[in-house]
Amino acid sequence: MTKLKRNWDRDVVEKYIKPESQQKTPEVFQKTHVPIDKIQAEILRPHSGDDAFVTEKQFRDAVLDSELEDDNRIFIVKGEVGSGKSHLCQWLEYEINGYEDGGYDETHVAVHISRSNTRLDEILEILHEPISKDYEEVSDVSALDPIEVADFIIQGLRTFYKDKSSLRSFDLDAFLNEYDKKDDFRSTLIENIKEYQKSVNQEGKEQNIKEYLLSREDYGRICLSAFGKTKREDDVYPFIRRAVHDLLTRNIGIEDFKRELEEISEAYVEEGKRPVLICEDLTTFSVLKDDLLDHIFELSSGHFDVILGWTTGWERENIEDALSTSEDSLTYMKQRTQGYLSTTDDSGQAYFLEGRSAPVVLVRKYLEAIKEDSNVDVKIPEEEFDTIYPFNEAFIHHVYANLVEDGNLQQTPRILLVHVIADCLTSDVPPFQTVQPEYNSYVRSRPYLISMNEYSEACLELTQWYGMNHEGRIWLPQAIFDAFGVDTHEKSVEDGNVFFEMSFAPDTDVIKRSPGDESVSTPIEEGEDDPDEPDRAKESGEDTEQDDGSQDSEDDEDDNDTSSKQTGKIAIPGEDYREFQSWLRDGTEYDSVDHFRKGVVETLERWYEPTRLANENSTARTTGIYYARGSEPPVFVRGADTRSSMSFEVPHGAEHEDLYRQMLHYGYAESFEDTANFDRLRGWADDQVVDFRHRMRDDIENCLPEEMTVEQFIVLSHYLVMNIGKGTTEITRELVFESYELQKSSPLSHHSNVDLNLPSGFEGAFDRVANHTKDIRLLSQGFFLLKENVVDYDRLSEAVEGVSENLDQYISRMATVSVDSLDDAYRLGTSHTNAEKKLSTIIEDVSDLAGELEKVEQQVDLKGLNESLEEYRELHNIGHNPQKLGDFYTELEGCLGSLDVTQREKWREIGRLLDDENADLDLGGFRKTLNTIEDADVKSPISLIALLHTYQQSLDEHSAWDVYSALGEMIEELEEAKTRDVGSFRNQVRESSEFSGFSEKRDAVQQTLGGDV
Repeated sequence: MTKLKRNWDRDVVEKYIKPESQQKTPEVFQKTHVPIDKIQAEILRPHSGDDAFVTEKQFRDAVLDSELEDDNRIFIVKGEVGSGKSHLCQWLEYEINGYEDGGYDETHVAVHISRSNTRLDEILEILHEPISKDYEEVSDVSALDPIEVADFIIQGLRTFYKDKSSLRSFDLDAFLNEYDKKDDFRSTLIENIKEYQKSVNQEGKEQNIKEYLLSREDYGRICLSAFGKTKREDDVYPFIRRAVHDLLTRNIGIEDFKRELEEISEAYVEEGKRPVLICEDLTTFSVLKDDLLDHIFELSSGHFDVILGWTTGWERENIEDALSTSEDSLTYMKQRTQGYLSTTDDSGQAYFLEGRSAPVVLVRKYLEAIKEDSNVDVKIPEEEFDTIYPFNEAFIHHVYANLVEDGNLQQTPRILLVHVIADCLTSDVPPFQTVQPEYNSYVRSRPYLISMNEYSEACLELTQWYGMNHEGRIWLPQAIFDAFGVDTHEKSVEDGNVFFEMSFAPDTDVIKRSPGDESVSTPIEEGEDDPDEPDRAKESGEDTEQDDGSQDSEDDEDDNDTSSKQTGKIAIPGEDYREFQSWLRDGTEYDSVDHFRKGVVETLERWYEPTRLANENSTARTTGIYYARGSEPPVFVRGADTRSSMSFEVPHGAEHEDLYRQMLHYGYAESFEDTANFDRLRGWADDQVVDFRHRMRDDIENCLPEEMTVEQFIVLSHYLVMNIGKGTTEITRELVFESYELQKSSPLSHHSNVDLNLPSGFEGAFDRVANHTKDIRLLSQGFFLLKENVVDYDRLSEAVEGVSENLDQYISRMATVSVDSLDDAYRLGTSHTNAEKKLSTIIEDVSDLAGELEKVEQQVDLKGLNESLEEYRELHNIGHNPQKLGDFYTELEGCLGSLDVTQREKWREIGRLLDDENADLDLGGFRKTLNTIEDADVKSPISLIALLHTYQQSLDEHSAWDVYSALGEMIEELEEAKTRDVGSFRNQVRESSEFSGFSEKRDAVQQTLGGDV
């Protein structure tokens, strides 16, 4: 358990560290004042130097370079809240008026309106305090009734402003009307007055007058209600806003503040005093701000030296509405000022605290004052803490570099002192715990610098904030561990210092300092050079002695380089790495997870196509099944992502730190570290891919018949197409690689002349599956090839055997499967990115075909087929040959004689065939087909389809079918002729000798065809 010894009185801390400088006594202010000696001066007159920056004394001298009756002189000081503006103004007041002793001179007198002086009566009192001028007291704004004030302002606008030229084209009445359930002027004004009353009673709160009385946004919303348009007549807004302010000030008793200021200025001159009006925050003047600015920027209207302070945010958002001028307000102001200065840079960092030593000097100043004023005697190893216990130089540097406010970087002395140092000095736990993000929202998270998996949380946090970098190792004096009661985990101690291997090299500042080196913030004696001065010279644009392009000296590099970057390391933003560590430890939110995910994906894809299901031993570039959701493998970082049904899950846990940070490195560098453990990365990828593919297989096979594998589905699908389209009956290993083309023998071919009652949906179901045959055949290659021409016979044989043994069962069950639960992301392709065809579509179409096949078995009447072939069996005799059949044809042709027969030409074609000595009637094949169909015992749709193929092939290949068909037709024609009713003519023919001869010949032929020859 950690501990904290105090060599200061906790109650004294509040005496010295306060939010506002004016809250300190002159004595406390003096004891804690650190010169603000870096202020950016875009304009400063008079000033003889060429630097871009000036010191506080140079600023003071410029302000006080005025005579009693000089016109107004204005100095603008801008900067972020807490950047030292108030402190500079307080210091200037003490410099002018003295620390409870004599002032700077006999003429100048500081009139300081601080941020806490928010009440108008206070402001007037402070303005009159140095002189003996009487003035009328004003009403307390906070005591007024907001509704009465709003009604007073509305009446005043209607009475005094309606006919003003600025409102001539503006419908003021419509603007002031009340609107039900809409924004209107009265309700908006009442609410803003209430907010304004609250603000003037809140010490230290920055004011925004437009927000509290009438902002441009308010104006736009009211115009929308009144006119149906926002920002109507933009040039009207400044006039109405000013009118509202004037009416409010009249209501509280200030008739003309500009006139009041002129009279105050004259009163100072009459008493021989030159007022230095210090407005550390312009918005403090609230509704008087407009008159104040109008007065002082009319330079000849008074005799003030004025310091106007405001924030960079206020200037950015409000400066254009600050003055009643058609010109650019900021340009107008700069043209009339003696000074335009900034205390912070664009990132919000205070200039005077730039450099490694400046924040430490500031903290040391306060600690010395606090400890000196405390009555505590505790033995502390101060030297090991750089004489700023309970901190050290590294802690102050690291904390200051990570100061934030409202989520934005804000490196200002107020946040450092009030929200960090004071919190640490009044806490019961060591500072390295007090500044953790869960306890202090003003300090940005910072990465751990040593292995999370090896050390305690206290050790991680102590080295995180107090650790220093020496040749790539983190070190701290043993005495610091002992002082806070933190275990060193038996790390080796060298000359009283504990060393740790740095676990990683994120882009995080870590003080570079060798053991035994003095702190760079050691107090500077009179006449010594400031070690931070070279930095200031460079920033100000001064030439240095290194203009020849030579490198900085080694000492300079050691003094100024606080980066932890190492040769060969990639810079990972420190905040990102701390997020990574927080997620790793607790599974918390991880906003920058995309970089880590990128490394995870690369690790998976380095050795695999991770979302591919096919033959895992194959090196052939073939088709496979992919889980193709998104453009890359789906990675689920537990705690940072929304879980999906199929993903590579990456769990958190400190035990994964070494492995995961290698992936994280890739996410930023797009390459792995030189020292990356690829065996371990490969092992992790192996496990992930094997598990993912197993889940892919389970997903797919759950939609197939029980016990059917993906491989068996591929074999079955191809076999069904080959059976129906080509009549294939045997399932062989070679079959799965055969290409498909619909044969004429198929009952679904348009060439087929087998007249059967097939199911209405059979042809459509077959066509849909047939359209997939190329994909299925390519899928066969993906699952059953090891190399381009090398077959995985074991896998293929197992699938073929499984389908052969369970064919009928698989077809029956396949007819009832559902793909509703199968993700559309399962697709066919040769890569994750080109996988397009949905597997679910193929499975569904094969299921439909299986269902239609079962209908084929039920609907096709084999008995009817046999009955249709009975005529052929009656005509055919095993002793027939082409010659005898030719003789029979000749006799029949002779019997028909001169009868009018429509098919005579067709029969003559048969006659010519029978006359052809080279014609092969294949009577044996014909006879075999008749016997096969007659003896068929069809027990499955597969065998029925095969039988139909056999029949159609015989029809196509054996001319005997045509011969017997023609002979049968001729006999039928003779029979019909025998019984044909032709009336009296028929009777005459029958009685003729010719007909008697014809009948005898016909009977003889029929007896010959049907008997044994």
